[in-house]
Amino acid sequence: MNNTTAPKQTESIEVDLKSLWKELKASKASVCLITIFSVSLALLIFAFSDDLYEVETSFLIVNDSSTSNLSNLDTGFSGIASLAGVNLKKSEQATAALAQMKSKKFISNFVSKHDLAKFLVAGKWNSKTEKVEIDPDIFDEKNQTWVRSNHPGPTAEPTEWELYEAFSSIIKIDEDKSTGLFKLTLRWISSDQALSWANLFMMEADTQAKNNALTQARKTIDYLKEKADRTPQLSHRNVFYKLIEEQQKIVMLADTRDYFIFNVVDPAMKPIKPVSPNIKRLLSASILFGILMSSGYIFFNTWRKHEDTL
Repeated sequence: MNNTTAPKQTESIEVDLKSLWKELKASKASVCLITIFSVSLALLIFAFSDDLYEVETSFLIVNDSSTSNLSNLDTGFSGIASLAGVNLKKSEQATAALAQMKSKKFISNFVSKHDLAKFLVAGKWNSKTEKVEIDPDIFDEKNQTWVRSNHPGPTAEPTEWELYEAFSSIIKIDEDKSTGLFKLTLRWISSDQALSWANLFMMEADTQAKNNALTQARKTIDYLKEKADRTPQLSHRNVFYKLIEEQQKIVMLADTRDYFIFNVVDPAMKPIKPVSPNIKRLLSASILFGILMSSGYIFFNTWRKHEDTL
């Protein structure tokens, strides 16, 4: 019984493939029309999409101020060091600096300090002037007021969360685990602004990390000096002095070095060509989409006709 069923199934498959191939040949005009429609749609998207320029800058997180040489402290003094704000692990300080760079507070302050809100929310590219212009229906530059009618927040003025999401959508930070190198990528409709914002972002992040470290180091030095003065044992006081010395190194590095923790090894350069929209990828995807859609539609019709004849 199985021997008779197998040939019938094979014959059925062959018939189905033949009928599908015939249907495809007969409907080649439909395939072409659907593909042309898909390509036309892709061209419309390309024509009405703003060009996006991408800048990249590579950097290392350099933490020469770590107190790794104090890792041999006994448990008691390690606890005092932690209480005083002395971090004995280099990796934790690097992680904290990177987290601060990505934090909502830092990004919100950066957007506010450099007055980027109107560009992020109301900016649009003018191909004639080759500049980013502000949409007057969203922001009134003359009176410096927000006038948009559609807004997610309680007022027309963007919320901190909205601005954080807007800026986070154009910037990305990746790490190469094999080399320890980080890459900051920023995409924007203006190549000049993209370059300026990327450089400012790196500079501000490093300055913020330096200021935080300086504040913490000075507080720690005061705390450790007080502890040392109250400690009668000379050996214990020497430990406190070593901790103080490490904190003084942080202050010295911050005052003498161009960068504090984010060392830019490959600075951003002004892009010449936009990276998006990519016309080649867009056309390739639209042609493939059109062929697949039309073929799928024909296959479905062929299968349905075949089922009706059973």
